[in-house]
Amino acid sequence: MAELQGEPAALKSMQRALEAEKIHAALYAKAREAAAAGRDAEIGTVVVCQACGYTAEGEPPDRCPLCGAPRERFSKF
Repeated sequence: MAELQGEPAALKSMQRALEAEKIHAALYAKAREAAAAGRDAEIGTVVVCQACGYTAEGEPPDRCPLCGAPRERFSKF
């Protein structure tokens, strides 16, 4: 709809959300597999871009690969 209505900012936001959710799904699958095996998931530090929701394990990148936000915009969990 965003594309049809000529809303490029909304389209970009939805595309970023979709990419972030793909990563969330992979992390969830990893945790689910571990739980099914009766163990904890071996997930290290998780970092989340506060600008777009991009999520990764380990140290934050210098720039978010989805939105370009600087490293300082990442929160660690």
